[in-house]
Amino acid sequence: MTEAVVGAIAARRGQWDALVVNGLAADSPTAALAGVGHRRSPIPCPLTALHGTPRFREFMRDVVLDLVPRGLAVVWELRRSGELEGLVIGLQDERSFYWWTSGFKPGLASAGPGQVTIGNAFRASIEAGRAGFDFMVGDEPYKYWYGASDRQRLRLVYGRRRPRSVAVYSGLLVADRRRGWAT
Repeated sequence: MTEAVVGAIAARRGQWDALVVNGLAADSPTAALAGVGHRRSPIPCPLTALHGTPRFREFMRDVVLDLVPRGLAVVWELRRSGELEGLVIGLQDERSFYWWTSGFKPGLASAGPGQVTIGNAFRASIEAGRAGFDFMVGDEPYKYWYGASDRQRLRLVYGRRRPRSVAVYSGLLVADRRRGWAT
């Protein structure tokens, strides 16, 4: 990470409180927010149609309620002046932290909530002795700002010769070719 990145994160840190949430209850406001504000992924996948639906929010709530107590996920509430402004959900194991999903109130991008939470995730991962930080799938520009590099991943795609399966497979193939991973 460059000095410019570290400086940008530090400059915004004082504006935000990023609080790790422990002991989530099923009826907690934080659990209820899981999946709210999630934007659709640019990666072609039949599941993206579910993002933002009640079914997706229930799935996200169930994920955090199951994985947080087992130490396999972490949830940060992002607050400013005491008001909940966003939520970050990350997955983790003993080796790596996996930046999974985040959602912030509209209009906050210029205040840098993502920079602060990613900075906190870096720091927490280092303090926990993790060697890796994985932004997971996607080539969003902010990931490269932090020094991320593309890595080819093994992917198993199951489908039939139906239009939706063909469309998903074709979309994945186009994305892989764009990255130079498929021939």
